[in-house]
Amino acid sequence: MQLATEAERLEATQKHADALALLNQAIALDPLPQYRTRAGVMQNLIEAERNPTAFAQRIINEYRGGVLLRRVAAKRAEVLQVHKQNEVRDSGWKILLSTGQYKYEARYDLLTPTDTFLYVWQINLRDRSVIPLNRLSEELMK
Repeated sequence: MQLATEAERLEATQKHADALALLNQAIALDPLPQYRTRAGVMQNLIEAERNPTAFAQRIINEYRGGVLLRRVAAKRAEVLQVHKQNEVRDSGWKILLSTGQYKYEARYDLLTPTDTFLYVWQINLRDRSVIPLNRLSEELMK
């Protein structure tokens, strides 16, 4: 369809809002799954350009209904049962730029005198995917 082709051209020139508008018109005329997928990507790119760090944090917060937030909080509570508050260093959530366009890293570190828990994920803002970057983070996602 001509609208989708024009949307692709606009995407290539970084005009994501215009591309999204054309994709929405294409969906109204012919609701094909590939149009919906492209529109979703355009919406993600628009949000990523507006405030990439906040968008990455929101992806982490919403991932599978907040499972990462809950499990990190549970691990923190577990650590605090064994150690005193002043013995535990908690970095909180850190969102950092990663390699590649539209990719960020989410980190959360818990340090105790005896254990270190370093959680790291790569977040692809384009498709909202969350990929564990170490075994500890992978286990937390299961």
